Amino acid sequence: QLDLADTLADAELRRFELGAGDLLLVNLRELASADAAAEHVQALADYFIAKAELDVARGEGVAP
Repeated sequence: QLDLADTLADAELRRFELGAGDLLLVNLRELASADAAAEHVQALADYFIAKAELDVARGEGVAP
């Protein structure tokens, strides 16, 4: 999702530079890209938190 949002934002900016788009569309694509990046970071954080909780529940990764 992040890669696609970045690709679309870049394409929309290029269209704007060529005179085929408008600044509002560029801004909307950039906002979608930023939202996708935030979701990506949150997903990674959720993953690592869940992994740490699982490790603790199994008694792994805890120093004696």
